[in-house]
Amino acid sequence: MRSVFPVLLAVSLIVAAGFLLVPIDMKAASARGRVDMEISWPKEAWDDEPGFRIVQEVSWQGQVGHLRLPAAFELKLEKEAGDNLALEKGQLNLRPGDAELRMFHNVGFRSTLDPIRLLSSSRRAEGAKGIELSGRFGSWSGRGLWVSEIENTGDNGPLFLLDMSLPPMGSSGKYRYIYLSHDSGWQWRYPKSGPYATRTARSVHSLMGTWTLGSSLRLSSQAAVLQGFDVTRTYRRDLQGLAVISRMEGPLGTLNWGMDIYRTNPGFLLATGDSDSLDPGMSGLGIRLAKSRRDQSLRLSLRYEQPVPEARDLEHAAEAAVKGADPRSEAELTYRRRLDFLTYRLGFGWERESNRDTFQITWDTNWPSRRLQVGGRLGGENPAQIQSRMELHPMVTADFRWQPVEACWRSRFKIDGAKSPWQKLTPWEGEIIYKKRPGETYTYLAVRHKMEQGYWEAAWGKSDQGRIDWYWQEEPRISIKVGRYF
Repeated sequence: MRSVFPVLLAVSLIVAAGFLLVPIDMKAASARGRVDMEISWPKEAWDDEPGFRIVQEVSWQGQVGHLRLPAAFELKLEKEAGDNLALEKGQLNLRPGDAELRMFHNVGFRSTLDPIRLLSSSRRAEGAKGIELSGRFGSWSGRGLWVSEIENTGDNGPLFLLDMSLPPMGSSGKYRYIYLSHDSGWQWRYPKSGPYATRTARSVHSLMGTWTLGSSLRLSSQAAVLQGFDVTRTYRRDLQGLAVISRMEGPLGTLNWGMDIYRTNPGFLLATGDSDSLDPGMSGLGIRLAKSRRDQSLRLSLRYEQPVPEARDLEHAAEAAVKGADPRSEAELTYRRRLDFLTYRLGFGWERESNRDTFQITWDTNWPSRRLQVGGRLGGENPAQIQSRMELHPMVTADFRWQPVEACWRSRFKIDGAKSPWQKLTPWEGEIIYKKRPGETYTYLAVRHKMEQGYWEAAWGKSDQGRIDWYWQEEPRISIKVGRYF
C-alpha cells in the first residue's frame, strides 16, 4: 500500500482538532461534512481466507478557529487484508482572504488551459503529492504548483508551475505569463546487457496576450520558448524550441467566426502535453464558422497543417516520440435543430493524413414527449456505436449501448424511488448494469437507501461509471457502504 502523506495528514488533524475545540456557536452555522465507510469482499472470500477491503472517506468544510478561517479537507483511507491503514487520497484547502492554499496527495490538478496546452491535467502520476497556492495579490493574480511526480513522455519526475496574470497594460490588453519546469533526474537501469541511465528535462517560458479591438473583435496570441533534453539508451537530444499561436474571433454579419494560425519548430517537443497540444515542427491554419438561431445552429470547422521545412533535419523522430511529418487536413460540420416534438443533432467529420481518408458520422435525437433518446456514431477511430435511453416507467430509466463490430453491448436500468407515488419507496434507489462481449460478461447490482442525514448502500461488483470499456477484468466483489452527513 502507498505511504501516508505525512504533512497533509498532520495539517488535516490540526484543522480537525481546531474545528472540535472552537465553541459550537462559532462554527455550527457554516460547517458541514460527510463520512463514508465501505467494506468489500471478493466473491471467493466467502469460501476462502478473508480478502476484505475497507475504505474510509471523510470530507468537511467550514471555518476554523476564532479567526473563522475558511477551510476544507478530504481524506480517503484504505486497508487491505493483512496491510496497514494507508492514505489513498487526500487534500486540504485553506482560504485566507483572496488566496487559497491546497495540499494534496494522489489528487488531480487543473491544467493551464492555454491555447498551446502546455500542461494537461491528466499528467499526474499515481501516488503523487503536491502543494498549490493561488489567489489575487493586489493587481496581480496567479497560481503556483509543485507536484512530486508527473507522467512524462520519457521518465517521470517532479514539476513546478508558475501561472501569473499580469497587471493590465493599456485600456484593452490582458497579459499572462506561464513558467513550467520538470526534470526526472538520472534514472538508472540495470539490464543483463549492462547498466545505463535515462533522463527527461524541460523548461518552458510562455507569454500570452489578449486584446479587444473595436466593439467585437477579439485577438489573442501566445508564444512559448522551450529548452531541455532527452537521454535514452541509444541517443541524447538537446532541445530548443519556439511555438507561436494567434487566435482571432468576432462576428461577421449573422455569423460568428474564428481563426487560429500557429507554428512550431522541430525542437518544441513537450513532455507534458496531450493529443490536443501543438506538435513539434508543424505549421497550420484553423477556421471556425457558426450560425445560431433560437431553434437551430450550424457549425463548421476546418484545419490544415503541414511540416515546417526544418523538420527534414530532425533526426531520430521515431525514438523521440515525434509524430510523422505528414500534412494533415480536418473538417467537421455539426447541425442542430429543435422542433416542437423532437430535437436532433447531425455531425459529419473528415480527416486526411498520410494519404488516408477517414470519415465519421454522429447523431443524437431526443423525443421529450416519448421520453426517448437515440444516438450513435459511425466511422472514425472509435468503434461504431448505437445508444439509446428511454423511460420505461416514471421510476425506471433504461440505457442501451451496442458496438456491432466488437459484438459488445451494455445495458443499464436505474430505479428512482423519489419519482414513486408511494411514500414508502421514496428513499430507495436501485441500479443494474450488465455488459457482454465475446467470452466475457460484466454484472453490477446496487441498492441504496437514503435517510435524512445519511444513507446505506449494498452492491455486487463495481460501477463502470458509464464506460463500456471499463472493468471487464474486475474481480466480482460484494460491498456494503454507509454514509452520514453532519
